[in-house]
Amino acid sequence: MKFPTYFFYALVSVCEMASAQEKDEAAESLDQARKLFPEFQKTMLSDPEKAKKSFDPFLKMPDAMQKRLQIWLDTQWAEMRREHDRATGGSSSSGGPSPMQKKQIQENRKLLEEIRKIGSEDEMKKKLKEKGWDALDALLRLTKRSGGQSAAPAGRSQKSDRLLKELFVIGDFRSTIRRNRGESFTEPYKELGVADPSVDSSEVEVAAVDSIEGDRKAKSVLAANEKMKGDIPKGEYEGILEVNQWRISMGLNALLIDPKLCEASRDHSSDMASMGFFAHESPVEGKKQPWDRAKNFGTTARAENIAINGSTPGANKAWFYSPGHHKNMFSGHTYIGLGIKGRHYTQLFR
Repeated sequence: MKFPTYFFYALVSVCEMASAQEKDEAAESLDQARKLFPEFQKTMLSDPEKAKKSFDPFLKMPDAMQKRLQIWLDTQWAEMRREHDRATGGSSSSGGPSPMQKKQIQENRKLLEEIRKIGSEDEMKKKLKEKGWDALDALLRLTKRSGGQSAAPAGRSQKSDRLLKELFVIGDFRSTIRRNRGESFTEPYKELGVADPSVDSSEVEVAAVDSIEGDRKAKSVLAANEKMKGDIPKGEYEGILEVNQWRISMGLNALLIDPKLCEASRDHSSDMASMGFFAHESPVEGKKQPWDRAKNFGTTARAENIAINGSTPGANKAWFYSPGHHKNMFSGHTYIGLGIKGRHYTQLFR
């Protein structure tokens, strides 16, 4: 494995110093770098933990030597990022969608909007199954959102995922040496415009939205929702987050959590589960209609979805494919509530 000429230049730079002791230290550092760099280069991507053992000694070497390793890492980062951009369709210099991606986003948003306008429920249901989910899935990938059930085509997804992981490895080493040298740096995930991989997917909504241009309002809503995270059950919070990820990717506004709507929804789900009925109209006095139930909890409601399903993502997906429920999820609402009891799900909007 060829040893980069950067390090020889580093030796010349350091050896220009007057002190004989410093010259000896520079020569010793170069000799050490000769031994460590090939192992680091070989294992950096295949075994980062092992590579770290070869990398750490560089942090104690003269700055000129560290700078040369930083130059090499910067080069690897740039090359890998170009390859990743090619695999994902390219990206703009600002980290936003490329012109080609913007066109694809517009086309898929327009398709879903046209499907929502179909008057016939049978025809709308057919289009949702034929093209709707694929369009949403493409939007989730193009806007760099998690999307819960989203999955990219196998070959492309595997390659882009691998390249992204390798970018994170290079980026971590690159950030470490920049920090050690007192240089400014940006965390790899921020530079790439993606969510922090060290944070659970249910907790990265604000980071994820940063990758979409002009989404300040959505970011503000998601940040407000995050503050209410501990006020409602985890499954309900994550179900609302998934709907918001879908809405934002489709170019719609994010919905604020209304805890009172969650309470009303949870109460209806509980009634359906305990009393053995499944309907928007409740047999319980004072809770007949969704608007009655919302009023009981000090709020209002304009639309309601109900489902029996084995998971929150499953309920959301079932609503996506159902024309009436689909229109409720993607209409011009401002607030949302979700309530779960066992396999019973209720979703309220206003």
